[in-house]
Amino acid sequence: MTGPAGCQATSAGYPVTVVASPNAAISAPASVAPGAAGAASVPDEGAGASYSWSITGGTISSGGTTNAITFSAGASGAVWVYGLRQDTAIRSNLAVISRGDAGDSIQLRITYFGSSGAQLGAPVETTLAPGEFRQFNTPLAPLGAAAGYARVERISGASRFVTYGVLNDAATSDGSYIGMRF
Repeated sequence: MTGPAGCQATSAGYPVTVVASPNAAISAPASVAPGAAGAASVPDEGAGASYSWSITGGTISSGGTTNAITFSAGASGAVWVYGLRQDTAIRSNLAVISRGDAGDSIQLRITYFGSSGAQLGAPVETTLAPGEFRQFNTPLAPLGAAAGYARVERISGASRFVTYGVLNDAATSDGSYIGMRF
């Protein structure tokens, strides 16, 4: 090597070890039924290797810091409650219930739509503890709609949930059940 003043120097060689990249190919099923168990793994990279897993739409059951995990899949897609009404003769309520079968809290997003299919306002998010019930009374009224429907989707947690609507007669308070649709 020659420096700016014309001085020459020699440096000692240093060995460089090139290490191959770890094999991070994930082995997992292409799909798992909602609420079912599954497993995923990567090849074991031996002593000194570290692993960190995360999943969306389910819960890791075991192995979060190893090369293999088991997990519970969450629900797929959204459920719908059609036929909500709000007028002088009928008022609707919407209820959500966490089954609590995975032992965790769940977070749900509820989006309301008018009879034309246009979204009404911003989605509402709610968190339910295992087994918890929550009712939304006259949800269409503050949105200015006389008729509509709701989409309910889980955005976190693994426990399953049930949702339904009720049409309440304004004169008698008799209720009619509206089941959820997948």
